Amino acid sequence: MKDKSFIQDFIVTFALAFVCLFLYIACQEEYQYTHGNIKGTVMDATTGQPVKLACNISVVNSEGNVVTKLTTDTIGKYKTKDLVEGVYTVTIEQEAYATDSKTVQVKLGETTQCDFSLNSLPAKIKTNTDEIDFGADESNTTSSFRIVNNYLHELEWYIGDYDCKWISSIKPNKGTLTHGQTETIIMMIDRTKLSGGVNKTTIVVTSKNGQGVNITITATGKETDAPVLNVIGVSDIDKTTAVLSGEIVNKGIPPYTRRGFTCSLSTMDDNAKEYYAEVNDNAVFTYKITGLTPGKQYYVRAFAVNESAGKVWSANETSFITTESYPSVRTVEVSEINLINGSCILNGFIEQSGNPTYDEKGFCISNSGEPTINDTKYTINGNATGSFSATMSGLVSENIYRVRAYVIQRGKVFYGSTVSFSTSTTATSVATTGASSVSHNSAVLNGTILNDGNPKYSERGFCYSTSNKTPTITDSKIPVVSVSSNDFSYHMSNLESNKTYWFRAYAIQNSQPVYGDVASFETTWSEATILTKAADNIKYYEMNLNGHINNAGIPSYSQKGFCYSIFEEEPDLTNSTKLTVSGTAEGAFYYHLTNLLAHTRYYYRAFAIQDGKTIYGDVMSASTYSPPQVITSDAFPTPDAGMMNISWTVELTGVYGYKGDPECNDFGFVYGPGDNPTAENTSGYTVVQATKIEPFANSQGSFSVVLKEMVGYTKYYYRAYAKTSLGYTYGEVMAFSTQP
Repeated sequence: MKDKSFIQDFIVTFALAFVCLFLYIACQEEYQYTHGNIKGTVMDATTGQPVKLACNISVVNSEGNVVTKLTTDTIGKYKTKDLVEGVYTVTIEQEAYATDSKTVQVKLGETTQCDFSLNSLPAKIKTNTDEIDFGADESNTTSSFRIVNNYLHELEWYIGDYDCKWISSIKPNKGTLTHGQTETIIMMIDRTKLSGGVNKTTIVVTSKNGQGVNITITATGKETDAPVLNVIGVSDIDKTTAVLSGEIVNKGIPPYTRRGFTCSLSTMDDNAKEYYAEVNDNAVFTYKITGLTPGKQYYVRAFAVNESAGKVWSANETSFITTESYPSVRTVEVSEINLINGSCILNGFIEQSGNPTYDEKGFCISNSGEPTINDTKYTINGNATGSFSATMSGLVSENIYRVRAYVIQRGKVFYGSTVSFSTSTTATSVATTGASSVSHNSAVLNGTILNDGNPKYSERGFCYSTSNKTPTITDSKIPVVSVSSNDFSYHMSNLESNKTYWFRAYAIQNSQPVYGDVASFETTWSEATILTKAADNIKYYEMNLNGHINNAGIPSYSQKGFCYSIFEEEPDLTNSTKLTVSGTAEGAFYYHLTNLLAHTRYYYRAFAIQDGKTIYGDVMSASTYSPPQVITSDAFPTPDAGMMNISWTVELTGVYGYKGDPECNDFGFVYGPGDNPTAENTSGYTVVQATKIEPFANSQGSFSVVLKEMVGYTKYYYRAYAKTSLGYTYGEVMAFSTQP
């Protein structure tokens, strides 16, 4: 029973195994026909040898999905598996080589060959870190990083220039690495040169091919603070001394131990002499400097010294100029005393502003004794030299006032002399002394002050009118400013001609006018006389325009000439062409007009400009003549019989379409070797008069001449002409040749 059971189990097991084997073979056959693969070898394009470095391979289907990733073996080979039929992109990547991709077609049951030939890349720098932090530990002054060459080519590297005072050394700073080699770089820092807080810099490790890696270096320095201070001014400046002032804004860490100033003739002078001030709890400190040179500009800086920062300069610099000279002021006579309004004008004059220039100027007034700035004071803006003034009000009649001008330079007062004036009154008187140098548009008015009056008159001048025979300042007024004498005058210009002017001198005292006697004068005028003369020397394209100045006028005319037009029968300077002729004398003048149109009427007239006014002569006209019309015809030379082309006969022919005005009856030809034959140029050219003239209808016709025994083998230029009393008119230049 046991043997029978064993046999039955064996048969069942065998049958099951057979079925499984059958199914496996069937599945393998089915798989073989539903999948495909890609295989290949990755080669070095330079050496032609397989790439031994592991290359990363990605296979992407047509939908852009990565279906598999694998690497090459040590002999550069690879093979995929389980790819369905379709188009794939195979990409090879290796750090030392340029990336490459290929597109392949995978078919069922087939393995597609896809080899690659990669180009090696230049060596690139790789470091084990891009940041080194020395931290705040005072004992940490050394660190390192590594450079590695993962490329096939040599890597020639160096560390570029850097501007960092606290990096004391980097060794080595250049070198060459072959494939797989590593270099350790040792860096040392000087912590005494660190600023407080985080210090940061960057060094660049660069390869020969220009590629580089930035490495950030940081270190935390011990906290310090420099003193902060300012120069706050210079006071009590004299010729050789001054007081310098400064202010401590921040004492610094650690606190400053010394403070003071430098004073130099040069700005920002780091080598200037130092002047030390007292160190105490006061933030403001001063120093009185002596031994300065008068009239020089000095530049001042403050400084403070502490342990961490050393000498620290003030954030600003100031300058001052020692006194070189004192100002000078003069008191000028009081003017425009108006007792009605109780006012006057105080006057002064700065003769010298001093160096430096004064700070304040004005007037001081008192009723007794020498006035000072502690009495009544009037301050005037500005610090220039020259005149200055101020209005004083509140005057009391029948009183005496004392005035003097003053200036203040750096707190010191300088005075002018004392001037007194009285408020008692006497009348001003003025006289009109007539007019002189009267012309058509100008005259000189003259007057004189007989008595200045008290208060002295504030204004003088002339008033005038052409209608009011007793003019006042409400008509036309001309103030005259003069301090040289009592006599005064004024040159009037732009007056009307042939006009009577009434005038008189005036002066104003206490805002009231005082007049002299009335006088008068009359401006003169004589108009220039100009004639237009007949034109002469008239030709086809030119003529002379003629004119004549019979009277130059008063004043004499300033310009003369002609205006002309072919369109305007009344030409003037606004609608026609203007021609100017030089000179301003009386007598005949002309203008040679060229480039005119033939057979055209021109309207013209002479003109002259007198004192801005245009004066015309009569309009005249003249017409240019018409030139004849002449045409050069073709010539047909023929050789003379038996002369073997040595002698030729030529008939020259021309046509006239119009005989011209004046009429032409002289036709002919001019010929010669040059290409511009004219009758006027007799050198080398021959002029022949036509021997045959045949009139046509309508004043047209032809003319010709026969030239015999012309030299053979020669080129001649010729053209027809028509001659009138005005000269020659030519046809077109043509040519003929006496050669077969």
